[in-house]
Order: sequence, then structure tokens, then C-alpha cells
Amino acid sequence: MSETNSERDRFVARILANQSPKRQAQTAAMTAMRKVYVPNSNDAELNEAIDKLLDSVAVELSLPHERLSGDMTERGGRALLVEGLAGVGKSVTSQKVLEARPEFAPDENGRSTLLRFVAPSPFTVAALGNMLTDRLAYRSTRFIRESKVWPMVHRLLPEQGVRILAMDEAQHSDQIEKADSVKTIENTFKRLMQNSEWPVWWIFVGLPEIRRFFRDDDSMRRRVTVVEFQTLSFEQDVQVVRDTVALILQAVPGIDGSELCTDEFVHKLIHATFGAFGILIEFIQDAVCECIGSGETTLTAMHFADVYAARTGAPDEDNVFLATRFTMINVGSALYVDDVDDRGIPTGKRKPKERR
Repeated sequence: MSETNSERDRFVARILANQSPKRQAQTAAMTAMRKVYVPNSNDAELNEAIDKLLDSVAVELSLPHERLSGDMTERGGRALLVEGLAGVGKSVTSQKVLEARPEFAPDENGRSTLLRFVAPSPFTVAALGNMLTDRLAYRSTRFIRESKVWPMVHRLLPEQGVRILAMDEAQHSDQIEKADSVKTIENTFKRLMQNSEWPVWWIFVGLPEIRRFFRDDDSMRRRVTVVEFQTLSFEQDVQVVRDTVALILQAVPGIDGSELCTDEFVHKLIHATFGAFGILIEFIQDAVCECIGSGETTLTAMHFADVYAARTGAPDEDNVFLATRFTMINVGSALYVDDVDDRGIPTGKRKPKERR
């Protein structure tokens, strides 16, 4: 049974009522900062790619309906892959960009042509189908078999008016190891796109591993556009980082960040976060809370040093914000950990360490 808003609000109220003044100030600051969205260069590139995806929708759906029953190897939907390293901000940016698109605004019945969801884990074709039927307003108390669930998905999509499926954490599909299972997933994606009665367009958001489902099929490769989120570099993004710090600090007007404008600090922040924009934003937010927790109002590099130490466990000599020769520090091994699946078995991939 899902939690109601009133239940959630009551629980939050109990937490706040039992916080110390310091914790209340930190909670208020973090809440305010989390509401700030920092646009970046990836927004424009992603919007341009979505423009092209929607243009293909307009062309396809403008053609005479009888032609849809023809050769669907050249017809039907397309796919957009939004990929990048863990922590670069793919999920947040994709969410904000998609939410801002007027094409996906709900109609008078509250329905949208876009359905966003997080890929199931463990990932199977049946699990994906069951997740989609649930999100498409079909409620079932039992797990529906693969052979039964996908005909239901194909029926529910037009009933709900959904034309575009946006799947976040799409790299979960990389949990599939058997070649025949990989082919089954590829065919599942393709059948939705090539459905002559109701073609579907996909947006996949995830790690670079998601490309595996499109590299061996010529008909699929023709349908795919890739947007790769880049990491920040000191040579090109000094002002971007300064602007990001300033924008986030606008949400906490009692904190002074004037000491953070130097090139050295910006260089350290980019290096410490591996140039991953999403992680960089988390560092700024956590450093502000460290500052508030210490009873200070001036945000300094020492607060960032505390955040780095808490997140990585690194000693002072390996702390980017304390070291002189900080570029010699391998932050990748400190900032990322080996990923494991639900069984505790290493997947061979890495993910950012959790915030503390």
C-alpha cells in the first residue's frame, strides 16, 4: 500500500520537532538547495536531440495511416540514448528537461504522451513488462508471465495515449548476460518501435553499457541517436563551476562563498569530483551543511575537505582540498566503489560512493 501525503507530512513533522536547532538549520538549507536546478551545457544538447526525436514523431504520424502497414524496417519509432559516467547528472538533467517540454504536458484528463520510469532490477523482459503494465494503470497482484504481459503492454500504450517511453537507469539491462536473452530484449525494444498500429519512441538514460543493445543490429543502429554527457575540465569550465557555486548559495543567503572564487579552489573541486557535475553539486550542498553545522557563515575549502574525507575516507595527505600537489591524487579509486548486484556479486562496473 502506497504512503499518503498526509502520512508523509506527519512523519516529517515528527522528525523536525525532535531536531536540534543546528539540525533544523542544516535540513532547511539542504531542502532549499535541493530545489535549485543548475542548468549546464548538457541541457542544450539534450533539448536539441529531443527536438529531433519529436520531429521524427511528427513525420511518422503525419504519413497516411495505410502506409504504416508497409516495410517497418525503415518506419516506426526511434531511440535516444543519454549516456555518461556515473555522477555526471544524467538523471536529474533528463528529468528537468523532459518536465519542461510543453509537448509532454498532461492533457485535460491528466494523461501525457511521455511515460518516465526507472528500469527494474534485477532486469528481465518479464520484469520490464510488468513494470510498464503497472505504470500504464493496470493493477495486478500477481506477476504476469512474459508471454502474457507484452501483448498487454502493446494494448495499454494506445489506451493511455503513451507514445514515448523514457527509461532511467537503463544500464540495469546490462545485467542480462546470455546472448539469447540480450537478443530477446533487443527484439522487445524493436517490436514496440516497429508496431505498425502504435509505434513507440524510446529515451534510454544510463551508463555507456546500454549501447550493447544497439551495436549489432543494423536496423536498430539507424534508429538511434546518442547524447553523451561530458565531464567538467579545469581548462574549459572554471566559470561554469563559479556560476554553479553562486547559484546554489543563492538558496542559503546567510552563507558567504566569496573565498571560493580562486582558480585553485575551482581546480580542486573539479578534480575532487572527477569532473562529474552531479557529484560536484552534491559536494557544494554537503559543504554548506558542514559550514552550518560548525556554526560558521563563511564557506571555505576546509568544509569541502571535511566532505571529501567523509565521502572517501581519505587521510589528510590524500585529501584533494588539503594537498598541495592535489592533481597527483587518484580520486577515482577514492570516489567510486565496485558495484555489486542484488546477490552481492561484482558486476565489473563502478559507482559513486554514497553521501554520508
